[in-house]
Parts: sequence; structure tokens; C-alpha cells
Amino acid sequence: MQLEMAVWISDFMDGLLTNPPAHLSVTKRMNGKHPGLAVKDERRLILDFYQHDDYIRGGIRQLAPGMEAALRKFPGVELSHPPRAKYTTIYVRSAEGLNAIRLLIGLPTQTAVPSHLTATTEPVQPSILQPSPPVMTFPRAASSGDLFSPLPAQRLASAHVANPQQSLELPAHWREQVRDWPMFSAGALNAWLLFVGVSPGNSTRDGVDLSAEHWLPTLGVRHPHAGHYCDDAGFWNKVRALTNETLTPFLPSSADPLESFMVANLARDLNAAPNAADVERAVGGGAAHLKRVLLLTQARLVCVMNKPATPKLIEKVSAWGWQCSSQGVVDVGSRARAEYWRVAAPYGTVLVTQTGQHPSMYVPAKLSVHLRGLAERLIQQRSGRKSGER
Repeated sequence: MQLEMAVWISDFMDGLLTNPPAHLSVTKRMNGKHPGLAVKDERRLILDFYQHDDYIRGGIRQLAPGMEAALRKFPGVELSHPPRAKYTTIYVRSAEGLNAIRLLIGLPTQTAVPSHLTATTEPVQPSILQPSPPVMTFPRAASSGDLFSPLPAQRLASAHVANPQQSLELPAHWREQVRDWPMFSAGALNAWLLFVGVSPGNSTRDGVDLSAEHWLPTLGVRHPHAGHYCDDAGFWNKVRALTNETLTPFLPSSADPLESFMVANLARDLNAAPNAADVERAVGGGAAHLKRVLLLTQARLVCVMNKPATPKLIEKVSAWGWQCSSQGVVDVGSRARAEYWRVAAPYGTVLVTQTGQHPSMYVPAKLSVHLRGLAERLIQQRSGRKSGER
């Protein structure tokens, strides 16, 4: 429970920081080792708060009349008035208690919290806020719970909640997000693991469905192309095997790892293995699409299936303002080595590695061990076993 609460609080703060509502200014702060946020409107500082293990401690600069009683209606919320202090201290110790912060800073309250963390409470009437502020439409507020958790098991479970019928069609509120989705990028919207190719290749078995609907991402269910399609070169079978071997240790035994990955191609036409000029053009033309995929899926582990393209993509990612740092090189084949990078994306830490697109360019067992090791590193960092990283 403590770890889950810590993850839930941290992701709530990440969402507020990376996608603040129009009427608020949100600034990142640190108090020693504790991450925090300062929330202001155009007139004043409303609240500054910090995460301490599995709870939030904040300072309210000015408590509006009637607000204290409203805040106390949420389980796990405590308020105190230090002697001679000009502010009120708030403690939030439950997932539903985060609704108290949303109410305090003028956001609609949410009842969508993980069922095992939810406590029964009398709803707070939003009429005490006049005028009503704009509604924040950040995907993390969906009823799915935490669809973009940095923990793969929690992410997939939330995707199943968001799509209980296991439909191949995305829920309506997500379809606008994937408008004009390009062909040859296929997989799950909730992908924790992302493979990036330069070219979709020209190897086919029974033909490729070129309809736009065929390529739209799925949610918590196998994609009809990424999850089932077989090409003559065996690329898709290899990618699915790598996905299974990478994610299986971190998911419940009943879960399907193929519901948690995506393959995004930079080029948008069928062609053979690209030469150096093709790689340059694909990276230049496809980097914007890759950024869209990363921000949409908030993938945590990325494997670029083309070694020459990887440093060029890292340059593009750095140009977005995302800090990139090389973490080392590992052996993934008889003569193949893979470098990997830590990327500070707006939504948290991402690890990016590289390999050859053709299966002959790496030893699958060695690459899967490498990917699984990176996944374990990410999960350990997110579980607090390594401090100082999101």
C-alpha cells in the first residue's frame, strides 16, 4: 500500500506539472530530497506541497471561507494551524485525499482512484468555487486510474479498467488524440515498451492492410497487426518474443505482455532496408511522429531497431529539451554492441537502447536479457530503491 500510494501521488504531481490547467501556474520545487510543486493563480500562491514517502505535506497560504470543512470531508486529510503561522498545513495520506488538493486549487474533483485505495466519503459540492474554473483534460484523470503508470503491471491493469469489453476500438475520448495516425505504427496506447523502426520494410506474407483504421492504437488489448501479423523475414515474431521475454517477469501470470507494447516506424512507406541517406531522411521526417508517440503512450523503455539512426534520434530528442545521457554499452550479439541512454522526458525517466533491425544483427537471448535488465532498473528506480530519479 505504501509503495502504491507513493506512485499514485508522484504521478498526480507529474501530471499537474507537465500539463497544468490554463488558470494556474505550476512550478517544480525541492525540499531536501522531497519533490514538490508550487501552485499559483494570477494573483497569489495558492499552495506549495511536497511528497514525503507515501503522503503529501503542504502549506496553504490563504484558506477560503468554508474550504476547511470541505477539505476535511476527504478521508486521509488533516489540517493544522501552527501557532502564529500565516498559513495552514495540510497532510494528505490517501488516494482519494488527492481530491482535496484538486478542490483547493480549483480543479474538478475525481472519484476515479484505484479501487483498492478508495475510501468512502461524502462528496464535496463544487458550488463553493465561484466561478467554476476550466476543466483540466489531462489523460491521467481518466476513470482508468493510472493508465500511464511507470510500473507496467499497474499500467496494464488500468488499461483493462478503461476498456472492460476488450474492444479493438478506442474509447471515444481517445480517438481525437490519435487523429491522422500514420500507417506502420502499431500497438497499444498504454505501451510501456516501445520499439522504433526506421522503415516498415517490404517483406509481407499475405499482404498488409492499408486502411487507416487498421493502424489505430488499441487500449489494453492486442493490436491486430502488432499482436498477430507475420512477415516473411520473421521481424514481427522476433519483436513479440522480445516483448514477452522483457515484460513477463514484471506482470501477473495471467497478463498478456503483448497488450503493453508498440512498434513505431519513422518512415511511412513500404521499402527495403534503408541506406544511410534513407536513415537521414527517415529520422528528419519521422522525429516529430516519434515525439507524438512518446507523449501519447508515455513509454518508459524504448528500443531503436537501427543502430545508425539511434544517435541521430538522440540528437533530435536533446533538441526537444529532454536531457539525454549515455549510460554505457552492452554486448547483444557475436559482434554487436548496444549503447543505451537515460532520457529525462516530461513525464519521467525513459531508457533508450539500440539494436539492428534485422534479427540476424543480434542474438535474441542476449538482447532480451539486456532489455529485461533495463526494465528492472526502471522499476527499481520507480520503487524508490534508487533515490533522486522519477
